[in-house]
Amino acid sequence: MKMVAIFYEVLTKNNQKTKFFYKYSTAKLDYKLDNINEFYKWVKSLREFTYHWKFHDITTILDPLALTSEENYIVKNAIKKSLNNTLKNSIEYEFYAVDMYNSLKSEFMDKYSSGYKKKLWRNTYVDLYCTDIIGMKNRFIKLINIEYYSTDTSMLPIFTNSYFISKIQTCLHPFLLNEITRVLLEQLTETRGTIKLTPFKYVKLISDTIRDNRYMQNLFEVEIRKCSHCDSTFHSTKNCNSRAAINLRQNE
Repeated sequence: MKMVAIFYEVLTKNNQKTKFFYKYSTAKLDYKLDNINEFYKWVKSLREFTYHWKFHDITTILDPLALTSEENYIVKNAIKKSLNNTLKNSIEYEFYAVDMYNSLKSEFMDKYSSGYKKKLWRNTYVDLYCTDIIGMKNRFIKLINIEYYSTDTSMLPIFTNSYFISKIQTCLHPFLLNEITRVLLEQLTETRGTIKLTPFKYVKLISDTIRDNRYMQNLFEVEIRKCSHCDSTFHSTKNCNSRAAINLRQNE
């Protein structure tokens, strides 16, 4: 690795050279991982770092030797500097950046078992009277990222747009789902079927549908309220799944 001025000239695996300016703010990850539960947020920062410097995206490869020794050195140090002491110690003996990433991902996967993830989706229920739209959007984004980054790499091809949209739809009250479907069909007609629907666009469609329902009722300022059965701010008390479960048990 040749040091020139304030940058390193780095040779990547495809024999291309890139300049790594080690004193720039972009020479480190912009997210500090203090809790493994936030791994999915940290991964975004890691990917942005490797993309910016034209390095291999280590989140998508399995072979530790896919990186040159120069790439490995820089990415490995960037990872270490972005971790708290506990997490840093957990990967202390990993020599390759890819192995560091996989070790952290394994720890994250241990936190989010398949059964636990199903429970998170099941406990997310949204109707037209959701009072916390921003919280609802963040909840779905978090669930999508947890699902994606806590799954074995060999299973990632199943995560299509339609897969995640179907998961989101299971969390919606039937009336809200019908309204979204109606709006979506209108948009498809207007655009002649050219809409490419991603999970994040679908979540925005949910938000817009809830806001439109408020405006139709002349509700321009809505106070965030909790369901009296489950404390969720994403649905009204009358439509709570927990309430249905309570009533069912009482009728048995």
